[in-house]
Amino acid sequence: MTGSLKDGEAHPAAHSALEYLHALSFEQRQDFLITFSSLAIEGNRLAEVCYGTLQRLIDGEPVSDRYLLGLAWQIKSMADDRERRAKP
Repeated sequence: MTGSLKDGEAHPAAHSALEYLHALSFEQRQDFLITFSSLAIEGNRLAEVCYGTLQRLIDGEPVSDRYLLGLAWQIKSMADDRERRAKP
């Protein structure tokens, strides 16, 4: 048993991240793309990386584990924040 990934082995959580991202509707993906784009224009590095990652995912291009995990985490955090703000 080892705590390291083998060369070429996907991180186990990357599969869940990809499923989460694929479960987003077209409208949700576009909303996040616009949000990341707006923030990236202002020089937000996280938004720049998330925008590029989401665009590659939408275009069906390869995306590495760490980018998938980062994008899923950021979108989930933003969605959770939006949900909290919407509650009375």
